[in-house]
Amino acid sequence: MKKFFYLLLLISSISACNEEKKSFYNPEMVTINGVIENFSKEDSIEDVKVYSYDFLTNDWAEEHQAIVDENGHFSLQFLSAYDQVLFFRFKQSSNLFVSPNSTLDLTFDAKAATKKEFLNSLRFTNELAKENELLKKYLLNDPLDYNELNTMMSSKTSPEEIQVYLSELYDQKKAPYIDNFIKENNPPKSIKNWLKIEKELKPIIDYLQYAVFHFRATSKETPYKDNFPKAFTDRIDNLPILTDKSFVNNDVYTTLPNYYNAYLGQYVQSKYQVPWVKADSIIYSKEIFSFKNNPAFIRILYFDRLNNSLKNNDLSFYNTHQKTIDSLFKNTVYEKAIQEKYTSTKNLIESPQLPENTELLEFSSDDATTFLDEIIKNANGKVIYIDNWATWCSPCKEQFKNATPQLKEKFSEDVEFVYLCHLSDKNLYLPTISQYKVQGKHYFITDEQNKVLTKLLNITGYPTYNLINKKGEIVHSGFQFRPSETITTKLLTALIKE
Repeated sequence: MKKFFYLLLLISSISACNEEKKSFYNPEMVTINGVIENFSKEDSIEDVKVYSYDFLTNDWAEEHQAIVDENGHFSLQFLSAYDQVLFFRFKQSSNLFVSPNSTLDLTFDAKAATKKEFLNSLRFTNELAKENELLKKYLLNDPLDYNELNTMMSSKTSPEEIQVYLSELYDQKKAPYIDNFIKENNPPKSIKNWLKIEKELKPIIDYLQYAVFHFRATSKETPYKDNFPKAFTDRIDNLPILTDKSFVNNDVYTTLPNYYNAYLGQYVQSKYQVPWVKADSIIYSKEIFSFKNNPAFIRILYFDRLNNSLKNNDLSFYNTHQKTIDSLFKNTVYEKAIQEKYTSTKNLIESPQLPENTELLEFSSDDATTFLDEIIKNANGKVIYIDNWATWCSPCKEQFKNATPQLKEKFSEDVEFVYLCHLSDKNLYLPTISQYKVQGKHYFITDEQNKVLTKLLNITGYPTYNLINKKGEIVHSGFQFRPSETITTKLLTALIKE
């Protein structure tokens, strides 16, 4: 009865917003054209990369790559449904502001050795020039030292110390800087909205990051929230009211819900003394509705959890909470996306269609210590690239989408690509290969075999990549050698020439 009451409160609070939400999502083309000054042959191995975001696919970063021609010119296009500040990279990185149905022309220097030099070299033209010049100005004078922040967050700092540190950082440095920047520059609405969210949400995200990833309770008897000073938890719970205008800042529907869902999981497990499975049910049938005055946030939080389960080809969350999902997202832009994703996931699980040139193999021996020797023997003297992945691993699958096919296209004749699936539900093994159309030689690794291969292949997490030379020697292992990284292309090229 209580659950039904919570749901009624929520539905009544969001019904007035539904008409606005119906028209909010309308993807249109964005074009980015660029000229790289001082571009040389040494730079030709680099690609320009832009990472856009879409709250309906809920991908953290949809990667778009543009090949740079011999004159340093490039162009790329992608769809966006709303104004957003996205991530842009060529050796150095920055942010760019884009808007649907718009074109941005930019110029920068390939020889820029630091981020500050890179930012200073950026110049913009066309209709988005003003917004991007202001964004550049903001980034150049940002008072936060992010290296110091990352070091502080990962150190063994107590909740009391981190609360004081973050409060000083954001309340005494960041917030006044943003307020003064807006006052002095009178930015356009979209940039102003982005800055407002930066001011209000960035500190909450860092508080959440510490609580979820860098803090471990010393006693299971102490309720999770009681490990933090009240000022700490108050900051996390003091969320701004989110609207469609907030979506210009992609932290709203990527980092924030991901961290908040993890935080709620730890909080509920401690509060009710239940395992994760039961905590999950409590969160999405009870705890989440405490945000009834912030309906956009509830939708974002719920959709993040739902979409992540469907991305992992898991239908159980949808099936368990179907009535709430149907009511919560009725007449919103999410509704159609959820139904399409559920149907496609169900079809994928029931009837996976493997791509051409996909080999599902088994090792000739049950002895996992011989697996690497067999892989090397079957490669016939080629350089070998081993991708150790798991069906539940989001970074693994993020690489499968774009970077893996591009890397294989570059080295299809000279490199043996081998995929080892570890610690996974075998029922989701083939659907994942089908979903991402991963061509190559595939092996499913049992949990017992994984114990041996973890040591043999220097696996410290997923994904881990192994680069093996023509002599059959592992010369590089680690997460950093993923398909999207320039270093991987350079190393494979060098190994082929040996």
